[in-house]
Amino acid sequence: MTATPRAIRLARPNLALHAVEGHIAGGPALQGMTALASSLLAVSLSLAGCAIDVTDDDLTETDSELMYCGGELCDPRDPPAGPDLVAGPLSPTPCNFVYSTYPQPHYKLPIRITNRGTTAVGASKARVQFVISWTQFETVPFDVAVPALEPGTSYATYVPTNASCWLQAPGCDVRVTADSRRAYAELSETNNLATWHCAK
Repeated sequence: MTATPRAIRLARPNLALHAVEGHIAGGPALQGMTALASSLLAVSLSLAGCAIDVTDDDLTETDSELMYCGGELCDPRDPPAGPDLVAGPLSPTPCNFVYSTYPQPHYKLPIRITNRGTTAVGASKARVQFVISWTQFETVPFDVAVPALEPGTSYATYVPTNASCWLQAPGCDVRVTADSRRAYAELSETNNLATWHCAK
């Protein structure tokens, strides 16, 4: 003997079964089903012509904040995915001048590029420029190759400085721009530039 289909209330989108009235197809009342079993039940009941009552009252605060991101259901409170390249000095010694004789006597300074994002990023370029503090003269910028970086990893290297950075007492400002060619869409495009002062 088959009972008349009854209305079933399901929470959305976790599809947790609240209650089933009476018997369906001669079976006992269904209770305590998992989210997956409830989802399958909802589809089966829809195909069988049973009424499924889903209302906004069944939504929890967490459920109601879910949305579609790129065609998939996601929680907007989850951390966004993407790389985030940030330039800066090599702490704790940002102005660690290193003397070099090739190709001519000069000093080098360390710089560092860090991927603070949540995904890996391919090889990129960082632009380096020096500003002579007491004259505000800007040197010709040059690019430094940066290898691919996994999330949370950094690349550090030494770059040759302008002579005024170490010949003149006032020193110079070091200006480094990560992903200077804008090769990648990053979580933030406002933190690529870093500037700090160094004097020998």
